[in-house]
Amino acid sequence: MELKELQNMNYDELVQLHQSGEIDTLQFVMANGEMAEMFENSCTFYNLNPTEEIARQWLDNHSNTLDSSLTDVLELTEGEF
Repeated sequence: MELKELQNMNYDELVQLHQSGEIDTLQFVMANGEMAEMFENSCTFYNLNPTEEIARQWLDNHSNTLDSSLTDVLELTEGEF
């Protein structure tokens, strides 16, 4: 699939395509506007070429960071709801 076509899809559609193996991790990341921008900025900062392997590592790290941030927020707000 072309990147332009992927960029017109919503997040859930992209997740389905990625999980089914129809698109690779680099395509998944690059099709997600804000995520693509963060990934490109990271690649530029670390002087890396955006490859499938780099995208996989970045997404794993990004997901782990989001998970730990969410856990931190939940722990801080525990008992407030």
